[in-house]
Amino acid sequence: MYVRTEYTLPAADAGGRIAFVRDGDGFRDIYVANPDGSGLTPLTQGTEPTWSWDGGKIAFNRYDSDRDVWAIHVMDADGSNQVQLGDGGSPAWSPDGSQIAFAFGGGIWVMNADGSDRRELVNTASPGLPDSTVRIGRPTWSPDGQRIAFQACRCTLPVPFGYRQVMIMDADGTNVRPLSQDGWTTFSPAWSPVDADRIAVKSYDRMPSDSASFDHVIAFYSVSTGQREIRYRPHVRRLDYTHEAFDWSPGGRYIAFTQYNGYGGISRILYMDVETGDVRPLIPDDVDAFTPPDAEQYGVAWSRN
Repeated sequence: MYVRTEYTLPAADAGGRIAFVRDGDGFRDIYVANPDGSGLTPLTQGTEPTWSWDGGKIAFNRYDSDRDVWAIHVMDADGSNQVQLGDGGSPAWSPDGSQIAFAFGGGIWVMNADGSDRRELVNTASPGLPDSTVRIGRPTWSPDGQRIAFQACRCTLPVPFGYRQVMIMDADGTNVRPLSQDGWTTFSPAWSPVDADRIAVKSYDRMPSDSASFDHVIAFYSVSTGQREIRYRPHVRRLDYTHEAFDWSPGGRYIAFTQYNGYGGISRILYMDVETGDVRPLIPDDVDAFTPPDAEQYGVAWSRN
């Protein structure tokens, strides 16, 4: 049980807005709000919102029922000037705002911010990927724009252990390598906006050889050393008590994430203090601003300013 408390974020993280998805009346809608829950505003139907680094635009997914495909769109921060850029999912802005990385056809692609010059960077047959990789996705840029992290799915192996692994490549698609060789399952990477050596991932607290029950955890990895540090686990040991999509606060002090209790049907948006591990509600519970459990198609995003 999380108790709502009053709090003040440090100046470096006091700004920004939160974009997230609510699932009501059968529709998936993107909302924005201030971190204290004020200013709650619906923008449009869609999923997986992600802010441009200057806070001026939001890229997102929307299902095109006429063609039976997911397509990437861009809109202004207030929901206006919506433009469809092309097919794909999991959009991620480059730090300079000139490009968007995205998942498409089992690979990672990149395009200009206006949708032009679509080009594939890596696919399941690319050198450096784990054996049996059948799908890759969830790209995230390093703060210097020189590298992209993503997850590789080895779906022929038992689920959940050995299922996904975070990889890193140079921004041109070369030099593909694992984030770490430690053997842990890792996925849903989020690169710190201020520290090029730190990536947050979703993982587990048990290895494949351990027959005990396991929990989803948030772990930090050092890009340079591959060292892992578990920073958060649920207070209650329960597999369905999971945390999903991540994003960092503007100054890198906090991580916003969604948490879903499959037994109680409760979803919420929380934030974690990176230094202390303290976890509190970000969007207060009484706002009813919850991301649904299928976070692979939903997401939460914290604008940089």
